[in-house]
Amino acid sequence: MLKRLRRLALCLVLLGAVALAYAWWIEPRWLQVKEHYLTQSALEQDVTLVCFGDTHVGLDTTAEDLARWVEQINRQQPDVVVFLGDLFDDYSQYQGDPEEVVQALADIRAADKLAVVGNHDVGGGAERVYEGLMERAGFTVLRNESAECQGIRFIGADEMLFYHPDVTGLSGQGICNILLCHEPDFADEAEPFALMLAGHTHGGQVRLPFCPPFVRPPGGEGYTAGFYQTAKGTLYVNRGLGMTSLPLRFGARPELTVFHLQAGQGAE
Repeated sequence: MLKRLRRLALCLVLLGAVALAYAWWIEPRWLQVKEHYLTQSALEQDVTLVCFGDTHVGLDTTAEDLARWVEQINRQQPDVVVFLGDLFDDYSQYQGDPEEVVQALADIRAADKLAVVGNHDVGGGAERVYEGLMERAGFTVLRNESAECQGIRFIGADEMLFYHPDVTGLSGQGICNILLCHEPDFADEAEPFALMLAGHTHGGQVRLPFCPPFVRPPGGEGYTAGFYQTAKGTLYVNRGLGMTSLPLRFGARPELTVFHLQAGQGAE
């Protein structure tokens, strides 16, 4: 009996070691490109939209990692690219050259590039540099503002934890409106929308069976990953590319999301 218990304990230890190695080395680098086809009745032409975010450069993520992700983005031949916030994990602790990050983002090939502000783009001294870095990389940063690109009105809400997102009156009539906000819980406060894109949660980052998500931050407690039909409209939460707190992912692979927005009547 004692020998069996020892064997069981040894198996559990080995299983735990394998799971930890997977979460540390494999899944964080196992990128998933998720494609979704949505018909938007207000669109006059098809648009390929790629969204990504939560790169958290500095926490086991380098400018070289970002450059590899950019290669994947460019393979999708996007018309519009949206960054959902949290560029650096802690800008005050970043030891690399921020210009290398700018260059990687500048290499994204798309007619239009938009961004919103995440909570990590405010703390750690990032607020004083984030918008300048993104603009030098060719992105337009939206803070309670809208921009029309490829026949779509993108409405960017400000960061939710430090500021007050307010996009009242920014939606247009007779045009495809897409709401952007770093924190998905803003979906409960916003005016009605057709589609909202958010990040922040990392898909939970560590998802063990029968356990709550490891990452469930304020502003991301109600929605974790994927599609949700909320009272205000359709929400999609991107799992992000990087990590926070611990450099681990388990059951929540890093994600690039590709939306093939098709002109026409109805919705899929």
